[in-house]
Amino acid sequence: MTTGTTDPLAAGWAALAAADWETARDSFVAALVDGESGAALEGLGWSAWWLADEALTFDARERAFRAYRAEGDRGAAARVAAWLAIDHREFRSEASVGRGWLRRARAELDGLPDSADHGWVTLLEADFVLNEDTDVVTAERASLEAAAAGRRFGVPDLEAIGLAQAGIATVHQGRVAEGMDRLDEASVIAASEDLHLPVSAGWALCCLITACERVGDFARAAEWCGTLRRFAERWGGRQILGTCRAAYGRVLAVNGDWTAADAELTAAVGDLVASRPGMAAGGLVRLGEHRARQDRPDDARALFERAGPAGVVGLGELALAAGDARAAADAAERSLRALPEAVVLARLPAEELLARARAALGEP
Repeated sequence: MTTGTTDPLAAGWAALAAADWETARDSFVAALVDGESGAALEGLGWSAWWLADEALTFDARERAFRAYRAEGDRGAAARVAAWLAIDHREFRSEASVGRGWLRRARAELDGLPDSADHGWVTLLEADFVLNEDTDVVTAERASLEAAAAGRRFGVPDLEAIGLAQAGIATVHQGRVAEGMDRLDEASVIAASEDLHLPVSAGWALCCLITACERVGDFARAAEWCGTLRRFAERWGGRQILGTCRAAYGRVLAVNGDWTAADAELTAAVGDLVASRPGMAAGGLVRLGEHRARQDRPDDARALFERAGPAGVVGLGELALAAGDARAAADAAERSLRALPEAVVLARLPAEELLARARAALGEP
């Protein structure tokens, strides 16, 4: 693909915008021939991220962090450090290392005037506390701060993702109508605005589809899944498409299309395990639920066990189906102990399992 410019740095960013990841990577490598540059290394990191090249993603972003610091651009260094935090969680399930990078990001911002980089760090901190700590209250507040920064500094990516992330955090707290309103607004921004990063549209739309699945709004989920899949197929973004497919597969299963659901869920797990193992637990659980519905308990059990803590309720459901109500109740209680009271929606499957297990034990 030609980009219409002889400047390799500009060519790299143009190729990124056009979803031509290989051309972008090669252009940024060419831009680095004459020396390290924060902008070229940050672009190289994004190219590698889309190509699911874990080693190059980490190498390029760590070098970008150092290069931006050497150039005196502490805001950009903070932004890259925050993305590295998410990389450690998603690629390697290294939450502690991720928290260290978030602290480095905050340290770089210390004393700097408010900027879009503050918004990015706040947004990625919110993502971390939502997905690692299940702290929906903090995630909602921080995501709204990031959305406000996006409006203030003219960065629609921040506004779209901030609203979407705040929306899913709000839905988790049981304020469904308010959360879905935010998610719809975020999705319109993602689908219609000129966003700076290709990842932004997929992130915002995935938040909406996941929320729809969890509250049972399957018609809305199906409507937006088509939009996201058109984006993701064009990008070749397996990690984004995998997350979407896992939610959409459950929508199909609930609507009775088991053949399509099986294809979507199997592909989703394959995509996530291959490209983002740290994000695969949800897909493994949904595929495990599907295998249980197909009366394949051994396959379901293996998937739930691979999912780690996310699969505990699924294992409890299998125990109850096998007549072991005590083990089912223990699994439900273990899951509930790990979830804050504020995460209303996430607690419901375990509470439902516990109620049925107690009834089976004669403890109404």
